[in-house]
Amino acid sequence: MMKKNERIHKIKKAKALTRQDVESKKLRILFIGIGTMGYPMCLNLHKAGYKVEAFNRTYDKALGLKRQGIKVLKHLPNQLDYDIILSTVSDDKASENVFWGKYQVLKKMKANTIVLECSTLSPDYILQLNEAVKKKASILLDAPVSGSLPEANDGTLLFLAGGDTSVVEAIEPMLLTMGKQVYRMGEVGNGMEMKLANNILNGVQMLILGEVLLFVEACKIDFNLFADIVSNGQPGSPIIKAKLQRLKEKMDSPVQAKISIIKKDLLYAEQIAKKHGLPLMLTSTAANIFGIAEKNGHGDEDVSNASMNYKK
Repeated sequence: MMKKNERIHKIKKAKALTRQDVESKKLRILFIGIGTMGYPMCLNLHKAGYKVEAFNRTYDKALGLKRQGIKVLKHLPNQLDYDIILSTVSDDKASENVFWGKYQVLKKMKANTIVLECSTLSPDYILQLNEAVKKKASILLDAPVSGSLPEANDGTLLFLAGGDTSVVEAIEPMLLTMGKQVYRMGEVGNGMEMKLANNILNGVQMLILGEVLLFVEACKIDFNLFADIVSNGQPGSPIIKAKLQRLKEKMDSPVQAKISIIKKDLLYAEQIAKKHGLPLMLTSTAANIFGIAEKNGHGDEDVSNASMNYKK
């Protein structure tokens, strides 16, 4: 009979997941969080032939995946016998509820699980989660994505992966069914830091665009003419072009990035900046304006609408 210490030793020395294992598509994957981004990401995994099962805290929101042939769990079993657990939820609190709180994923998952956290969370929180995953003789990668709903639908997201580079290399084929490129960011937490830097630029650009639109309206400049000139000139970054096109087409749905989510991301960025003694004045202002829009009942609207909510 194997002694306890021998069992622990065997768990820690278990065969590492290889790229060939992932390419075989025989692994069991649990996808937690079937929201705006999670739904198409999970669907693309399924379409690529991976054995993926889905769980969402609000069961009914995941039923569309069931109609696509994906097994949707109403409740998490007491033992999570999956090779990879992928999470994409709204914030630290939601992730904590998944792993420690109501859903007890850390307690239920087996040793040697790869936990892939694709949510945008605070770096401090992801480091805490990393330590907890290590205690389960498992591996955490923080791999938030750059891109919004169109990229999630098309499978052209960018993965910003922090953690063991050999594990990132192994699971890359799976990630490339949901994205077009995987960036190796370094240690756990670096992926989240890059994502927050990315979203500072996104958030501030949206508010600058909003102020300019108010200026354009006040000056009675034709909006379509303005949009064409900006889109074809130096200010026309990809996100500015996309949002101007969205406004031209008067698209209120589908929501690509919620005001409440970008506000949360900017607040996480502020937390990190304070540790480094950095006064991110524009970021702080943007977070405040997004917060006002959320308090006024616009938190679930697309980020491109934020500027319209502080017009007097």
